Amino acid sequence: MTRHVRPQEACALAAEMPAPQAGEVVVWDRAVRLFHWLLAAAVFAALATGLVAPRPWLDAHVVLGTAAAVLVVFRLVWGVLGPTYARFASFPPDPRAALAHAGGMLRGRTIHDAVSGRSLRDPGNELAENPGPEGGFSASGMRFSGLISRNPHFIGHNPLGAMMVATLLVVIVALTVTGVVMLGGLAKEGPLAAATSFAAGASARDIHAALGWLILALAVLHIAGVLIEGRREGQSLVWGMVTGRKAAMPGAVTAPERAARPRLAAAILATLAVVLVPAIVMASRQPAAGVPTAPLDPLYVHECGACHSPHHPSIAPSATWAGIVEHLTAHFEEDASLSEADTARLAAYLADNSAERFDTKAANLLRTPSADAPLRITATAGWTRLHRGVPANVFTTRAVGGALNCSACHADAETGHFAARAIALPKETH
Repeated sequence: MTRHVRPQEACALAAEMPAPQAGEVVVWDRAVRLFHWLLAAAVFAALATGLVAPRPWLDAHVVLGTAAAVLVVFRLVWGVLGPTYARFASFPPDPRAALAHAGGMLRGRTIHDAVSGRSLRDPGNELAENPGPEGGFSASGMRFSGLISRNPHFIGHNPLGAMMVATLLVVIVALTVTGVVMLGGLAKEGPLAAATSFAAGASARDIHAALGWLILALAVLHIAGVLIEGRREGQSLVWGMVTGRKAAMPGAVTAPERAARPRLAAAILATLAVVLVPAIVMASRQPAAGVPTAPLDPLYVHECGACHSPHHPSIAPSATWAGIVEHLTAHFEEDASLSEADTARLAAYLADNSAERFDTKAANLLRTPSADAPLRITATAGWTRLHRGVPANVFTTRAVGGALNCSACHADAETGHFAARAIALPKETH
């Protein structure tokens, strides 16, 4: 007969477990299994598009991150209203129990060894060296200072698995939050774009990247733990998450049976969708903070566009524009002089729409002029950083026609947005 046991007591009870017997029980319901594999696919694909893929893959990364967030919301609801082993109550996280279980795994003993191997009284057996108050074997062996070498069989998640589940869910929530802040601050998109600065987005980006590497490490540890525990138990836990079944034995650690409440779960999820989706859409449609909205001045387009694409003034600071206007008679070895009235109008327009006036990524990165060539936008450290992955020969092709022809690669160059999705390098390379 199975017993309902707290994780802290489980290892002490392992000494009483009889030899394994054939039999399987249904542990993971379809919803949990589908969630598990969909989340794994979404997380690994998001890692690939976020850590490896080029910037134009940002849209795919956002979709995958959103999918992971939606799956986590479902799991949180199902963790309260699902069947027995889907419920968080069946595997409460316990760091001490998790450490004890990990210690047993690292000692390499299998369930078969634990229940039919050496006697508890054999010399060297750690349980024999840690007897209970009356010569028995107490649950005190679960303490970190006295890890025992055998672990019991858990029908659901073992203590180490419970800690991993809780940690992964917390990290994915943190990734979602930092991702939304990063999207709003750097890309000026999403529900927080109207209230998030570039500086906040940059800070969120650093945290988001660190969390990405963390969840990759956690995933590797999770896979390793599943394989080791499966070997210890003599069954494939990976296949168990496909079929929903696990081998069981008398004395296994179980949880009290609880019936699923799918209708209530569906109602809660539907309510969340009805409330959150419109709110997110409406927030995403609000004007982003610090993004240019006015069209380019016709005089600026006419005069500057005669020689190169009229990039938005927000890609250079006011000092750079003032220097350019002041030297129009010798504008990069050409005479671009204008009438006094047009010069004054152009100077005022450029000053009012310079990099200091906006909070886009381009405005922030191109705000500091080069000390060696203060009037050259392409000489700034920001421009070099933004284009470090672009082959130098691209700028000499006929399709591009020079580093100042921003519109050749950036479809939204005139708006000053310079979104990642709007980048497309011309196919022509000669």
